[in-house]
Amino acid sequence: WLKCVGSSAYFDVSSSAGRSFQLAWEAMLSGLRSFVGLGGSAPAAADTPTGAWQMQAPTGSPLPSPKRTSEHSTLRSRCSERNISGDAQTHPVKLVVFDLDETLTLVSYMVEENDTPEVVRELVKVNFETPWVDGSRIAKLQDMFEDIKVGKDGERRLLAILSRNSNGAEAVLRLLQAADLASAFCVIWTMPYRQAVPNGAFQSAGGTWTCFRPPLARVHDHKA
Repeated sequence: WLKCVGSSAYFDVSSSAGRSFQLAWEAMLSGLRSFVGLGGSAPAAADTPTGAWQMQAPTGSPLPSPKRTSEHSTLRSRCSERNISGDAQTHPVKLVVFDLDETLTLVSYMVEENDTPEVVRELVKVNFETPWVDGSRIAKLQDMFEDIKVGKDGERRLLAILSRNSNGAEAVLRLLQAADLASAFCVIWTMPYRQAVPNGAFQSAGGTWTCFRPPLARVHDHKA
């Protein structure tokens, strides 16, 4: 469905694959032309064979910077990151938030209060360990947490858990404690809001964990 004639490439639109790729290419060129402010659709060359469509790249923008795709939106935002001298000192990272399910864990099977030690050991192994990495994955996680908690200039950082886990913060805490990972974190939040179980737990200076109820019912049910 893609044919080459000399230095030109053509889509054989007689085939379904060629037609699909043609439509995708036209959509991409249309978006690029709109972005750089050229407008129009992809033209076909005069010597394009019958039943074929020629690939043509968009020309460069005549503008000093790319034109916005929308000129009519009331509110706009543009995300960017710039390296500023001394930014690590003036705006250092102070809090690092982790998800739990399939982020710290590989799969998530929660530890129940009445589980036997044998069951807990098996759940920890299934949740956190992997045959594809040499050594203990739990030990690697512990080392990573310790590294993250201290910045390159010695500033301290706090680690937290924010998990969409309907079992609540106590269940997340039990799993982390079973894997000897809970001590690295200062607070755990879980979503969505559930009246029956606490959605939060924090660790005090002495290492004691206390459950609490953050006001999740009063905010939008989204991690952001």
